[in-house]
Parts: sequence; C-alpha cells; structure tokens
Amino acid sequence: MFATTLLLLLAVTPPLPAATSPAESLATLAFAVEGVKSVKGKLIIAVYTSKATWLDLARAAKVIKLAPRVGRIFAVMEGLATGECAVLVFHDENGNGKLDMGWFPLPGPTEGIGASNCATSRTGPPSWEDAKFECRAGEAVVPLKLAY
Repeated sequence: MFATTLLLLLAVTPPLPAATSPAESLATLAFAVEGVKSVKGKLIIAVYTSKATWLDLARAAKVIKLAPRVGRIFAVMEGLATGECAVLVFHDENGNGKLDMGWFPLPGPTEGIGASNCATSRTGPPSWEDAKFECRAGEAVVPLKLAY
C-alpha cells in the first residue's frame, strides 16, 4: 500500500525546476561599434546599471578600453548583472580618460560618442532614460554608433 501511494505521488508531482548556477543568471553583451574615424587614443565602452552612476566612468559597472581601428570594432563583456542598464562608448582621442566637451559655439562633445538604443543629444551626452534597456541573462548584441 505504501509503495503504491508513493508511486502515485511521484507520477502526479511535477518535477522540480533545475537549479540555476550563478553563471546562468549573468548577462553577456557583445558590442558592435561603428563609425570610428581614427586610430588615436582609446575607445572606451562603459556599462552602467543606474541613473545615479550614469556617465561617471569611475562608477560604471564594467569598462573596456580598446585600441581603436577605423571602421567597425567588436568587443564582448561577460559576467554582467541582469536588470536595467545603459551603455556609453566614446573615442578618447587625446587619451585623457574622459569625454571632452566643447562650449563654443554650442555645448557638446568634442570626441566621438555613442550610446545604447542609438540615444543622442544635441547638447551633450544622451540621457539615461533614452539609453537604458533591460539586460537579461544570456547573450545580447548592442549596436553602438559613434557620432563626432
């Protein structure tokens, strides 16, 4: 009787979900950066996870610095937390580690800049709201286009 009851319970009980490892809940982003105009300086790609840290390179979740090539460059970032994030890329042509801004005749970046969602702004870097997207577990491609 006990064996029969146990077999019936096993037959009607749904299987437990497989345990997910921490690595399975992380994201990998592949970047395709287009529009690089020169080989000077560094290409800097930064992933941000909150509006409070947006555009503060020291507080970015992850940063990649690459030697630029004219045209298109590919890069990959692994081990990113899932959730809301935004990506900024800029061509640090003078190698000072920051996005340089000009103020005359109109305010705006003096180096190439691009963001996730193709977010742009006429008077500076794009806003968090325009650049943010949902970073999900697994792999995703983020196209980025530099505007000089």
